[in-house]
Amino acid sequence: MNKLTSFFKSNFINVIIIVCYLFITLILMLHHELWRDETQAWCIVRDCNLFDIFRMVRIEGHPFLWYLLLFPFAKLGVSVFSMQILSLSLVFAAILFLLFKSSINTYIKILVIFSSGMLYFLPIVARNYSLIPLFLFILADLYPKRKQRPYLYILTLILLSNTHLLMFGFCLALSLLFAFELFKDFLINKNIKKLIPVFILSLNFIFIFLMFYNMQHQNHAVIFYAHQAKPFLIAVKNYALIYFQYSINILQNFNAILFYLLFLTLFIFLFLKSKKIFFILFSSFFYIFYIFYKVWFQGIVYQKAYLLLLIVLFCYWIYEDKEKNKLFTYIVAILFFISSLFSVFNIFMEINYNFSAAKQVAEYIKNNLNNEAKFYVVGYPFAFTSISAYLPDKKFYSYINKFYISYHDFNSVVTKKKEEEPNTKYYIVQSDFVLNDGFKEIYKSDDFVLSSNEYKEAFKIYVKENN
Repeated sequence: MNKLTSFFKSNFINVIIIVCYLFITLILMLHHELWRDETQAWCIVRDCNLFDIFRMVRIEGHPFLWYLLLFPFAKLGVSVFSMQILSLSLVFAAILFLLFKSSINTYIKILVIFSSGMLYFLPIVARNYSLIPLFLFILADLYPKRKQRPYLYILTLILLSNTHLLMFGFCLALSLLFAFELFKDFLINKNIKKLIPVFILSLNFIFIFLMFYNMQHQNHAVIFYAHQAKPFLIAVKNYALIYFQYSINILQNFNAILFYLLFLTLFIFLFLKSKKIFFILFSSFFYIFYIFYKVWFQGIVYQKAYLLLLIVLFCYWIYEDKEKNKLFTYIVAILFFISSLFSVFNIFMEINYNFSAAKQVAEYIKNNLNNEAKFYVVGYPFAFTSISAYLPDKKFYSYINKFYISYHDFNSVVTKKKEEEPNTKYYIVQSDFVLNDGFKEIYKSDDFVLSSNEYKEAFKIYVKENN
């Protein structure tokens, strides 16, 4: 009891932060409705064999690790809610690591923990982004000890590089720096064993490169977005505005200028003070912006943009002169303060509105339609992935694809697969479709959902009145 009392006394602020964080995120998780970008991975591992999972992961453009973690839960037949618990648990573990292992001052920690990324987008929107903070923070803790614990360091690097392709540039930069250091030691000591970590890291990055090489020309969504690319200067401005999630038009130019001024100042500061950290941050910035501009210009979400803030935090964590050079602290504080400003808005919107209508539709089907019901789905097939995740025992026949779907295959090569149409009277359509003669609308989900502006995640259900 004395030890427990002593712990609470010495960690009073941390305990308060943890309680507040858990209170907010648990409420948000219980209010969150899963949408297609979340449930796609779940439905793939639930309904595919290992060979098909491998093929789908390549086309999806996301490394294996998230799918590997979901695999046992999905195959055991547990609820998709387990994916939400896993996502929150991973980010919460990262929060604990930040609080108890980092020497960063408490004010910065609070800004990071209650920023919109760590409080909402990474733990609540259950995607592979939730893996990144924990491995990134462990890597930051290991960085000063990388030569003493080289295999633990490279294992963490390998795991981080297999969370999301946007982390590839950051992990490659760290690996190149580590390889350079090990080669220098080899030239002095002539101990070939020193180069084994370099060999292992090389195999990892070669595998990732070969796995996803040319993927952007095989995924029809990426091809579509790439064709929507805007002029370079427009991309520069819009990239900055991702960080200012709900910026009003009159402030957009000011916000973009502020964003680039902060990073320009940081680049100059690091170039003068620590060229290694400058190389890490500049390489990561350039790589992420390149992917944004060339691949996902129209399909960028806040999680992608937020990763750069986490990389800035990593650089700040490993920077040794934080107390002496305050400029780095001020820039980190400003960047995360801006992000934390939007947290209140995110909380309000999540609690008061549906993120997607999938859960609402699934509950209506469970409570009102017979257990043997099959469904025609009319609209973009990817939209119905979220409903399928909530209803693993239901079958959905795509009017467009002409076969049953649960996940969506983004392969740009049109499949020749065809299946017999179901004998069904139930039709689910996206909200912008209307079925007229011979159909009666029996259900309509809320029109306004948080993902509706771009993705049309609201639905209607029709019953066929005659044959």
